[in-house]
Amino acid sequence: RTCAAPSAPVGVEQLDEGAFSNLSWFVSELDAAPVQKCVVQLKDVTVIEVLRPWGHKPTSAWQAQVKKPVEAGHLSITAFSEVGAGAVTSVPALVIPCPSAPVQLQQIKWGLTSFDVQWSVDDPPGARVDVCTLRVGPDLIVEVERTTAVSRASGRWSTAIQDLEPARCYHMQISGKNAAGTGQVASLVAETAQLCCPPGRLEQTECTVSSVTLQWTFMDPPGAPAESASVVNFVSGEVVAHVQRGWFQDVGRPWQAIISHLAANEVFNLSVTLTNAVGEGPPGFLRAHTCLVPETPRSLQQCEHDLTSLKLSWQVDDPQGAHVETCFVQMGAFAVTYVCKPARAHAGSTFWTALVLKPPRPQLISVCASNAAGRGSESSLISITLSRPDAPANPSQIIRSATSVALEWKVADPPGAPVCSCRVMMGEDVLAEVTRSEAYSWVSQKWTAAVQGLQPSLRYNFEIVANNEVGASPACRVAVNTTPCPSAPTAVKQMSGSMTELVLSWHVEDVAESPCASCSLSYEGTRVEVKRTEAFSWYSGNWSATLAALQPSRAYNIIVAANNDAGEGGSAFIQARTLQAPSALQLLKQIGRGSTSATIQWKVEDPVDAPVQICTLLLMPVEGEPRREVISRPWLHSDRNFWQACISDLQPDSSVVVSVVPENIVGEAEMSTIEVETWRRPCAPLDVTQVEQGRSHVKLKWTLIHPSDAPVYKSMVRLGEDLVAEVAGIAQSGCVTIQRPTDVKALSVAAVNFVGEGPRCTLLAWTPYRPTTPRNLHQFARGPTHVSLRWNIADDMEKPVQQCVVRCQDKVLQVQRVSTHQSECWWECTVSDLQRSPRLECLVSASNDVEEGPAAKCLALTSTCPGAPHVTQVARTPTTLTLAWSIDDPLGAPVESCTVYLDLQPPVMLNRPESDRQTWEVVLKDLRPNSTATVQVTASNAVGGGPCSSFFQAYTSTRPSAPRVKQVGRGPTSVTLEWCVDDPLGAPVDTCTVRVGRKLAQVVTSSASHPRWQTSITGLKPEGRQAVSVHAKNAVGLGPCEKIFVLTSLRPSEPRVQQDTCSPTSATLKWLVADPKGAPVERCTIWQNGRFLMHVDRRGGQYDTHLWSATVRNLSADQKVGLSIAASNAVGEGPRASFEAETSTCPSSPFDLQAVPSPTSVTLRWSVRDPVGAPVESCQVCLGSGIKKVVHRPHQGQGRWSATFDHLRPLQTWQASIAAKNTVGFGPSADLDAFTSTKPDRPAIQQQSRSPTSATIEWSVGDPSGALVQECRVWVGGEFYMDVKREESGQWEFEIEGLPIATTTWVEVAAINDVGRGPKGRLRVRTSEPPRVPWIDQTDGTPSSISVTWEIGDPEGAVVTECTVALDGVARESVLRQHGWSATFTGLQPSRKYQITVAARNAAGVGNTKQHFVYTSRFERASGQTYTMYHGTSASNAQSIRRSGFWPSTVGMLGPGVYLSRDKRKAQAYANAHGDVILTCRVSVGKVKCINRQGHPLQQTWHQHGYDSAWVPPNCGMVASGLEEDCVWDPQRIQILS
Repeated sequence: RTCAAPSAPVGVEQLDEGAFSNLSWFVSELDAAPVQKCVVQLKDVTVIEVLRPWGHKPTSAWQAQVKKPVEAGHLSITAFSEVGAGAVTSVPALVIPCPSAPVQLQQIKWGLTSFDVQWSVDDPPGARVDVCTLRVGPDLIVEVERTTAVSRASGRWSTAIQDLEPARCYHMQISGKNAAGTGQVASLVAETAQLCCPPGRLEQTECTVSSVTLQWTFMDPPGAPAESASVVNFVSGEVVAHVQRGWFQDVGRPWQAIISHLAANEVFNLSVTLTNAVGEGPPGFLRAHTCLVPETPRSLQQCEHDLTSLKLSWQVDDPQGAHVETCFVQMGAFAVTYVCKPARAHAGSTFWTALVLKPPRPQLISVCASNAAGRGSESSLISITLSRPDAPANPSQIIRSATSVALEWKVADPPGAPVCSCRVMMGEDVLAEVTRSEAYSWVSQKWTAAVQGLQPSLRYNFEIVANNEVGASPACRVAVNTTPCPSAPTAVKQMSGSMTELVLSWHVEDVAESPCASCSLSYEGTRVEVKRTEAFSWYSGNWSATLAALQPSRAYNIIVAANNDAGEGGSAFIQARTLQAPSALQLLKQIGRGSTSATIQWKVEDPVDAPVQICTLLLMPVEGEPRREVISRPWLHSDRNFWQACISDLQPDSSVVVSVVPENIVGEAEMSTIEVETWRRPCAPLDVTQVEQGRSHVKLKWTLIHPSDAPVYKSMVRLGEDLVAEVAGIAQSGCVTIQRPTDVKALSVAAVNFVGEGPRCTLLAWTPYRPTTPRNLHQFARGPTHVSLRWNIADDMEKPVQQCVVRCQDKVLQVQRVSTHQSECWWECTVSDLQRSPRLECLVSASNDVEEGPAAKCLALTSTCPGAPHVTQVARTPTTLTLAWSIDDPLGAPVESCTVYLDLQPPVMLNRPESDRQTWEVVLKDLRPNSTATVQVTASNAVGGGPCSSFFQAYTSTRPSAPRVKQVGRGPTSVTLEWCVDDPLGAPVDTCTVRVGRKLAQVVTSSASHPRWQTSITGLKPEGRQAVSVHAKNAVGLGPCEKIFVLTSLRPSEPRVQQDTCSPTSATLKWLVADPKGAPVERCTIWQNGRFLMHVDRRGGQYDTHLWSATVRNLSADQKVGLSIAASNAVGEGPRASFEAETSTCPSSPFDLQAVPSPTSVTLRWSVRDPVGAPVESCQVCLGSGIKKVVHRPHQGQGRWSATFDHLRPLQTWQASIAAKNTVGFGPSADLDAFTSTKPDRPAIQQQSRSPTSATIEWSVGDPSGALVQECRVWVGGEFYMDVKREESGQWEFEIEGLPIATTTWVEVAAINDVGRGPKGRLRVRTSEPPRVPWIDQTDGTPSSISVTWEIGDPEGAVVTECTVALDGVARESVLRQHGWSATFTGLQPSRKYQITVAARNAAGVGNTKQHFVYTSRFERASGQTYTMYHGTSASNAQSIRRSGFWPSTVGMLGPGVYLSRDKRKAQAYANAHGDVILTCRVSVGKVKCINRQGHPLQQTWHQHGYDSAWVPPNCGMVASGLEEDCVWDPQRIQILS
């Protein structure tokens, strides 16, 4: 075909260069018809025609510079060649912009009806601003031309706005206009001259009795300074002073005004108003006063006194302008004396003193101060006079008797008023009163007194009060005791007894003052009293007595108590018994048997003085009528001998229940039962095992158990119900013939004696088997036409495998066993000449002398073609490609060659490398740069060619990508750039071109030592934003550009200002301003209310994060000042930050108020915050309406403030108010409720501990503020008991003694402090009780012994000390607490039921008796041993157990586990019901738990409590047959024997 016209330009880019725009584009061209020129048009008008540059390459960009149009439009670019014009490409043209919004707008002048404003506006490139339009308010529009408004020096615009209203703010909008149009709008608020602001730092500087002097400062408004000032009484509206501005009145100089002809001690509310040319401004307010009367005297106290005079001291401050001249002292209703000014302690001091006559009794003394303004308020106190005695000390009891006591104590005499008498009181009753001459000893300096008419054996709480001429002292409490009653008798025991009499003895400790005169014995409503002369033995020191007319075989609870002159003392308890009936039998067991008879023996304990005479036997056979036999006591039979009886006429192979009842003269004992047996049939043979087998016979072996007195004489072997063998004598083996081979038969063996045939034991017997299925059959090698297999097979012990048969497709191979082949060796076979198939099914079977076994199957594979290669590109250049791929060799047929297909080029054939590497490589050459090639690869082997790989795109080297550029530095006129660009593979970047706008800034070459590219550009505008583009170039060509906008340094930002400190006349500011990048802040400027105030220069070494600071002075107190701060740097001044600073203020309201009371005083404490720069100097405190105090600042400065008011009445409440004062003035007051101390609250009582005759209580009671609880009074049963003094620990605890056993008593407690006695608290207390019923459990049982444990809860306050244990009411044992609650009884009969009784004793008595049944075993047993046990089951279950072991049951009488029994009869009974097989097992029992009753707490959960097995004793009622049973949790503990 012929050459075509050029295509449309692509990749058109425009770079903004002010009034111009730089265009760049690319044009695709043919070598035969290159592009000669390009034409750029705007709205069909040619703008520029670009000819082809010399040496222009087809891949190079075309460039042109076009002036920006004013109106928007599209630039069209057309390429021309020799053929003609190509297609057109259009892009939107960049136009000249409108002006931006004006900046730095500010008002520079103020007038009554005008103001001047100034601003700056940037000229857009190519179209400067000619006119600015100002819109003032809604109506006025002013246009300003450049020629008249722009300053040549600063380049800023300015103009004046006339004909405005005074004291008004105007909202202005300013915009610039150029050839492109009107720009953006900026706003400014300007104002004309304003009214004067309120005066600042308005304060009173001086005062007299009739005048005050005021002073204030003021800042004149711009353009209208203040001309005069007026002072007005705010209440009456009268102008009290008028001040004109003087010629000397400079800016910042204070104004003053003197107001005269005022009243003394008055406070005035004044307002000050300033007037200027605009008018009268807003007023400032001040509270002023003339000289005030003195404040209330403070710190008034009585510092000294004697019998005739008092010395007072106080402190009073001089009010401003009128010193205190006189102080008046008043006692009662009359002025005693006055003190003039010279009476001060020394000049300049505020302390005053006065000496007055001492009044006969306490009086209210008032003090007030007076000056020229008048007399101030009063401060008062109550005078101190002669005092009462202190409470007596060290009271003690020196003598006591049954009805009287003697006391002694000490008491100090007050000065001038010695003690004249003392009283001993109990409650409100006076028990004794003694005078000084009667009871005071000058030698020991102690008082003594005797108190008569008291009750014996009681404790009393007395109060001792001392009296003098002034009055009575506080009471001193002391506890005393009269002679006590005797203690409880000890060592009480029964000496002897009969059927109707008891003899007792005991011991009593005599009280020294009053020995025991008699003792009383009480039982069942009867009381017997014995005298000392009749019952006391001087030789042994014990008492004794005989009780008659009692009932036989009965226990009596007897209480013994002693008496003396004080009354009856404590009691002791004993349980005594008369003669009793016999107890239950012991050691009842069977000692002999025959075919129709049985012999038993037993032992019975003879009661004291009542031996057993006869024993009755009751026989209960299974079949037939019961019968009765009587056994008389043998001659010369003693308590240690056994009873015996021979029972005849019984049935063979049977059991009979025999009950034995002993009897004496009192009556019969409890019945005891035993089960006796005659001769039995043999048990099932044990350990039946198969010891030999053949194709048609098996040989068995077993063990026989011979019953005692009835041996086995033959054994019988059965196959099902058919008798197959009979072995005579005691032979233990036999041979059985089987009819068919490879069969399993259930054979049973039974023993025969003279009684009959015993139960059978079943065994599963077997003959040899055919081979099993081959195992682990798999393919281990392959080829294109063959496969190799491998397997193994287990040999039978009798008939090993002789050969194996392999079948694959139509091939059948026989593999013979080699002579060296072992059972664990592998069999191998290779099948050849197979047809190619993806899957082959192979069968392998084994055969021996019996027959061929089952076959095993597997799938085999022959070799296959190669898979598809995985291709990757590993290298490239502008004209070459390097490819690599890998491919796995199929098993048995490795890859031989590979073929590469590249687009439409001929394929490339590669043979397998000699190195036999797995990676293949190829290099493709003579390709085009920056191009893409499509590649496919296929592999071949001996089987054939494999599939092709997926299409793979490969690339030659490309142009560089766009650089990643960022700005890393800046200055006012420069920037620093840094960029990185990725090197294309095979063509690294050589150079980079940097352009600013459309101008070429510089060309940067590559440096091997610096992987990142960097350059600096200078000569830029400050605060400017410029477009910068960067191109990268390599051997392929020029890559695309990356364009970013860079910024030069800026003005500082707005400072962040805060106030640091202040004082009444100054404020210190701190601010932080960030340094712009490349232009740090050099200076900060401060304005006050829009006027320049000061400059703050940057300190040397000040960092960007350091704070700036400055102090503004000459301010007024409690004033807020408007300040603004701006920062400047090399670029210019930044925006202003406005801030309102404050000077020191009045104190705030006090907080954290607290009132600390006492019975006659209140101490107030509070905190108050010091205003910044003006700390609090004093606080005024008012208590109620008439008591005031002024408290000066504490010495520590930052501590709590406090004030104390004394001589108040208790139980009173006042409203207190507190106000703080500093140099600025008084702050607001804070109120709180103040009160004196109150009575205690009701105590909260609880019982802490108890004993049989006492109880300890503890209680808590809150201490009223200022009046701690000193003692508590206790009542028991409604009667006063004792006063309890306060302990140092602050805990209240008391023990009440002498209470009845196991009873409840009401106790009341009331608290007492200096104010009085509070309400009572009540509590019911209880003494300790006897023990409750114990819980008994059997822990072990053997044929001759039983072990039991029991648990018993300790009653509170009386732990169990002893337990009495009895077995069948005869074998008694006393167990002490330290030995543990357990007991073991030996010498018992096997398989018997016994009754255990347990009774517990503590200090409160004997508890109820608990009865429990326990059982012995037929077999020896102990935890941790191994025993032989039996398990009955069916033949099928037995075979499963032999193969897989036992599986624990999930349910059952004892929960999960394996159930067995040591008694073979139990297993036989289960086998008869569910099968005919008994398994003999060896069991490791581990830790054993005895479960002897239904509902036992651990019946289902014994394993969770650490036990390995559970045991049910015989005849306990849990098993219907009465035989014992075991349950084992872990089947691993069981080993099957036969």
